[in-house]
Amino acid sequence: AINHISEYALNATGDVKTPLITATVSAWCCNVLLSYVFAVVLGWGLIGLWLAMIVDEAFKATVYLLRWKSGRWQLIKI
Repeated sequence: AINHISEYALNATGDVKTPLITATVSAWCCNVLLSYVFAVVLGWGLIGLWLAMIVDEAFKATVYLLRWKSGRWQLIKI
């Protein structure tokens, strides 16, 4: 839930680039890359896929919260 709330809060303040870039990078790096590594290379199967999704959600939550706490979103003109 924190990812959706933080993402929509940043979008509402006019900071659209950060959620877009974060979602794209995390989709490819965390979901695709880590899913392959955990599920295929390490042989963890479905548990590896779930772990990759957990890492993806944690990464996005961390980036969104750091962006919100930094206050740089306040400098963006709507």
